[in-house]
Amino acid sequence: MEGVKEHAAVALWAGETPIGALCVDNLLTQRPMAPEQLEALRLFAGYAGIAIQNARLWEERQRRAVQLATLNQLVHTANQRLDPASIARLAVAALSEQWAKAGIIAFLYDPTTAQFYAAAANEAGQEVLKGLNLHLGSPFPADKMPLLLPERERMKVWDFRRGEFCPLKDAMEAAGFSSFVLCPIVLGEELLGALCLAFPPQEPLEEERAQFLQATSEHLAVVLHNAHLFNRLQSAYEELRQAQMALLHQERLRALGQMASGVAHEINNALVPILAFAELLENSSDPDVRVAAPHVRRAVEDIVATVRRLQAFYRPHHHDEVLESVQVNEIVRQVIAMTRPRWYDMPQKEGITIRLTMALDESLPPIAGVASELREALTNLLFNAVDAILAKGEKQGTIALRSYREGGQVVVEVQDDGIGMDEETRHRCIEPFFTTKGEQGSGLGLSIVYGIAQRHGGQLEIESALGQGTTVRLHLPIRTPTPIASLEQVELEVPSLRVLVIDDDARVLSVLRTMLEHLGHCVVTAPSGREGLRLFEVALSQGDPFDLVITDLGMPEISGEEVVQRLKTIAPSLPLIVLTGWGREQAPPGVEAALSKPVRLHELREAIKTVWRKTHPR
Repeated sequence: MEGVKEHAAVALWAGETPIGALCVDNLLTQRPMAPEQLEALRLFAGYAGIAIQNARLWEERQRRAVQLATLNQLVHTANQRLDPASIARLAVAALSEQWAKAGIIAFLYDPTTAQFYAAAANEAGQEVLKGLNLHLGSPFPADKMPLLLPERERMKVWDFRRGEFCPLKDAMEAAGFSSFVLCPIVLGEELLGALCLAFPPQEPLEEERAQFLQATSEHLAVVLHNAHLFNRLQSAYEELRQAQMALLHQERLRALGQMASGVAHEINNALVPILAFAELLENSSDPDVRVAAPHVRRAVEDIVATVRRLQAFYRPHHHDEVLESVQVNEIVRQVIAMTRPRWYDMPQKEGITIRLTMALDESLPPIAGVASELREALTNLLFNAVDAILAKGEKQGTIALRSYREGGQVVVEVQDDGIGMDEETRHRCIEPFFTTKGEQGSGLGLSIVYGIAQRHGGQLEIESALGQGTTVRLHLPIRTPTPIASLEQVELEVPSLRVLVIDDDARVLSVLRTMLEHLGHCVVTAPSGREGLRLFEVALSQGDPFDLVITDLGMPEISGEEVVQRLKTIAPSLPLIVLTGWGREQAPPGVEAALSKPVRLHELREAIKTVWRKTHPR
């Protein structure tokens, strides 16, 4: 070199590893370097190498301490969170402290869809996502999915400067990155996600930091696994809670049904004499009585109708009830046509327009059911939808009726955009007499629908939110009705019969005696099942048996069902009619006819004809 007389270079060593060199130039104006100077230079170089190595070790120690503190803080904070997306955001923030210029993305794996989705990213990482036409929350492209699947080496590194191929290369280079690192988040065989880091040329991934990234991935796997376990536990707990609530609700409805059954029975017993004498008084010779009697009868019939609606809530399907083949779509069309004044004409008079739409699956098979009951159920649902729209107070509303098949069921759906219900109201809306309509509502509409669904072996599903509307689904099983052979009805004159009437209610006994005598029959009454059996056996032993027995079903000591069993054992061909205030569906097998209280005169007459026709065929 110009102006340099001598040049000396001494290597700097860290143990057995060279780490640099110490160079000294002796200018022309200076004296030549003496041997002792060269020896001092070598000695200084030895100390300098040690000092530099110690400094590097100190820096590495400090860096590792920071990484360990970062990792501990990440794990501590993440363990307090149970949302995987929130944990992913914490991980991205922690890694951004280590690599300020790197693009960092945390992907989470969804095993239900077998897809990764971007859960968190720093600012540079979001630029990479934009280059991939992705955003936070969007799934990773299916054609690039193999890139994120874990392999045996776990961590994968691509250096674009070496020409290594990566499906994300174009997006990475466009964002100014020259290398890409993928670190899957895996615990055992469970794939949980992946950490993706893109590095600029000035900040490559060092071996030491690669180890930190691997450790972060392993700790995240444990935290995410715990979060998933907790979420699954919470989900199972919520399902259990919902099942318990449904069971309690079902038990509450069952208790209400039993209570309603008892109330209906007592009311029906009390109505028997009123209705019967009102019918008899319609034939009175007194014109004033003939005018007043129909008013009394109609008032009683209104009460009877209310009780029957109450009974519809709990009444089970009777084994003798005839199920016909019903086309559900036809029922829907009939109900829409019959109720048009209620959902179209009447609201328009109030300045409200209700738009009704239908989406019916025309390929639905017929079901076994009672068409009149299904029409009543859909009518109630449609009226409720109209009331909900009117209660909302807006000028327009929509009701949508749909039918479709779901497994082995036909589903009829009635949806409205009316006022909706809060959660408490939704849970109670099918209870008898529960209403939000004040004096205008009876509280029996949805109770009737629920009872009809139960009798058809189906379910009633209700979804609602306050201010958002209500959707009610009637699930009906697809069943084929059992064909019933038609019977030729032949008019038969019934002779005067000797009839034994058994009932523990003196009012019912008195009325039935009057009605039967009015029909020309000879009547003997018994105030209990025990007395009735005694009278029957005495008459039989004296050779003067009864032609017909009419017995109440609900009696103390010996019930009507036990009376039927004993009488059929004594006289198998004996005609029997059962009276019940719980509904004719409660009648035991073996009886020829069943009547619901209060009994009407014409119903009693027809029941006797039917029984006599069955036991005395021509």
